[in-house]
Formats: sequence, C-alpha cells, structure tokens
Amino acid sequence: SNRGVDVKRMDYTKIYELDGQSSVKCILGGAGSVPFINKFTQILKEQCQAQKISQINNLVYIAEDTMTALTKRYVVDRVQQLGTMRGNINETPALGSLNFIIMLACIEESRPRLFIITSEGISEETQHFSSIGSGSAYAEYLLSKLYFENMSTEIAMEMAVSVIEEVKKIDPNVGGAVQLMHIDFKGNISKIPSDKINEIIQIKNNFITVQ
Repeated sequence: SNRGVDVKRMDYTKIYELDGQSSVKCILGGAGSVPFINKFTQILKEQCQAQKISQINNLVYIAEDTMTALTKRYVVDRVQQLGTMRGNINETPALGSLNFIIMLACIEESRPRLFIITSEGISEETQHFSSIGSGSAYAEYLLSKLYFENMSTEIAMEMAVSVIEEVKKIDPNVGGAVQLMHIDFKGNISKIPSDKINEIIQIKNNFITVQ
C-alpha cells in the first residue's frame, strides 16, 4: 500500500471461498492490489448469485467480464475523465491495466480445473500447478522441481506451504502468515487451520532440496 512510501501490509486476506453463490464450488485467490481483489470478488459473487451459475466455463466467462468491467471503469473511463479535465480532449492517453490477477480453483465432475484471469480480462487454464503474484517466478521454478503426479493432499499442502515460505525469503513483497484452502473431488471446501500450517512449516523447514 502507498502511504508516501511503499508499505507492506501483513493482515490482508487474498483467498476466498465462492461456495454458496452458485452450484459451482470454487476457491478464488488474488495477487496484487487488495482493493481491486476485494471489488472483483464482491462483484463475481453477486453475479454468480444473480445468474445461478452451474458450469465452470460460465463462471470463467463472468470472471473475464468482471475484470474487463473493472478495467473499463478504473482505467479507460478514468483516463478519459482525467484527460478531459486537463484539457487534453484531442489526445489519446496511454492506457494501462489494473495491478492484480486472479486464480480460480474448481472441481468439475470430480476433475480439478485451475484458471488464471489476467488483468486484461483473459482466462488461461493451467495444468497441475500454477502461481501468481510478484514471487511467482521463484514459485514456478520450485514447483516444477517438486511436483509429481498423483501426490496426496498432505504432500500437496506441504509443498504449497514450503514453496511460499521459500519465496518469502527471496521476495520482499511476499510476507505474512500463510493461508491455505482445500477443495476435494466432491467440491467440498475447507480452510486449513493456522496451527496445522505452522506445524507444516516447523516440520518441513528443510523440506525443499533443489538438484
């Protein structure tokens, strides 16, 4: 957050459960600017509830539309307004994108599906694992070394927590307590207790070895 100088906040939540808004059960994770992640999550929940979403592809389309709508309001329209106010009516200001990205983890017919929604409003389905945020380059490298097919939920949780802890040592923008959620093959979503996460951190302190 910008308070005259860059300040890193440790008390923000960037992972949410979309259960209850539609028949599609999903975990939403965000990276980047918290106000935009919160706005995106609120709008997506409202849209899911209003449209009674029953298919994952429809949820993804709504997520794309939500990102596009936010970009239009806070980038395109805002730049045009500011340009007009400053007397630059005939100029075309350079447009940017919003400083956040979204990950959706869903279950469809007992099959996991993982999507990234970019700040440009484009979705990409990924396989096996993915990461978002400033530390994702480090995380992707570690995950590529650690991931293997048909790993148990316990090992997957240990891997996820350990990778985050390693990235926290390298990236100054990553910090705070690790938050972890799990969705099973039936679509049941659970939040992993903090004491369980701390136990994983303590036991797996030397878990990562890169060859």
